[in-house]
Amino acid sequence: MNAQVELLHHKGMKNHPLYLALKGVREAHPKAGMRAWSQWLATPEGEIQASRVGREKVWPLQDVFSICYRLAALKQVEVCTVNACGWHVSRGQFSAPDLYLDDPHRLGLQFRLGQRRLLLMLDHWYWGCAVEEAGEQPQNLSLQFFDRQGHLLLKVQAVEGTDLDAWASLVDAFADYQNASRPLFAATAGQAETGGEVLDPEALSLAWRRAPDRTVLNRLIGQQGGDYLAVISRLDVGLARGVAPSSLQHLLRQVIQLPSNPNHRPQLVFNLVSQGCQSTLTGQPIRLGSTQDRDCSGWSGASACVLLSQLDQAFVVRKPGAGAGWQTYLEVFDAWGRLALSLTPSIDSKQAESLVLRDMINSLT
Repeated sequence: MNAQVELLHHKGMKNHPLYLALKGVREAHPKAGMRAWSQWLATPEGEIQASRVGREKVWPLQDVFSICYRLAALKQVEVCTVNACGWHVSRGQFSAPDLYLDDPHRLGLQFRLGQRRLLLMLDHWYWGCAVEEAGEQPQNLSLQFFDRQGHLLLKVQAVEGTDLDAWASLVDAFADYQNASRPLFAATAGQAETGGEVLDPEALSLAWRRAPDRTVLNRLIGQQGGDYLAVISRLDVGLARGVAPSSLQHLLRQVIQLPSNPNHRPQLVFNLVSQGCQSTLTGQPIRLGSTQDRDCSGWSGASACVLLSQLDQAFVVRKPGAGAGWQTYLEVFDAWGRLALSLTPSIDSKQAESLVLRDMINSLT
C-alpha cells in the first residue's frame, strides 16, 4: 500500500482498523519491535507509521532535501538502511552531502558516515516522519523515510552523543502539521534512457566488453530495457553466470577466515541496494553470529545482517571498475528480481582488484 495516500483516508478516524491491530500486537509482544509487528500484520512499516499520525507522537516531514543538509548538525546518530534481504547499521556523524552527478535521471545525495558511504536517491522517497516513542532515552527519537509502497529506506536514530537541541530544531522546522498527506516527491522518479536496439546475446556481450566505464555500461543496460537481471542473464558465462544464493554467506565466511595479516586479507566492499538508498561498507569483516535465517558480520564501525531466506538468485558478474581494470562482483537478487546485495574487492584508481578475492568469487558455484 501507499502509506502517504492512506493518510488521506485515516485522517480523523479515531478507531482505524490498522491502528487497532497495531495496538493489539504491540500489547501482546511489546519488545518485538516494528519490523516484527509489520511482518505479523502483513503491512509495510510506513503504512503502520501512517496509522499512528494524529494518535501518537508521529509527525510527517516535509522538504527532505533540506533535512539532508541538516543531518550533520545532529552529531552522533545511528543509521539503518534496509531492503528485503537485510540491513546495514552504523553509528557516526553525517558528513556534509555531495550531489550525485553520475546519473542525470536521478536526484541523489552522497554522504560519508565514518567508513560507510551512503547514496540517497531521493526521487524514490515518498514520505517521512519524525517519531518519538515513550520514554526519556535519546534512542526513542528517530527520523524514518519510506518509498511509495511504505517500505522503510532509511532510519536515523538518536543515541548518546546526539545534539538533542539540533534534533528538536530540525523536527520543529520540518514537521508538516497542516499537510499530513503531502508526499515528499509527488512526481515519479526519472527514467533512464531506454528504447535502443535490443541486441542478441553475442552482440550484447561484445558491447559489454567494450564498455570503457560504468556510465557507458548503465546506458547499455537502459537501452536493453533497464531490467538489470534480464540483461546479465543474457551475457556469456565469461561475463556473468548464475551461482547459488548461499554463495554470499560462503564468501563472507571465506574472507573472515583469511589470515589477519593485511597483505593476505584484502579489503572487501559490501553494498546493500534499494531503489532509494545504497549503503557501502568497506573493510575486513568479522563474524558476529548467525541463526537459521540470519547471518551477521561486523565491519569497521558497522554491522550487516542478511536474511538468508530472502535471497532468490545470485550471479558472478564482471564489470569495468571504478579504478584500474575490471572488477568481479557477487550480486544477489530478491524474489522480485531486484539487485539487493553485492560483494566485490575494493579497488582504487591505481590498484587493481585483489587476486585472492577475485579467485574466491570465481570459485563460487
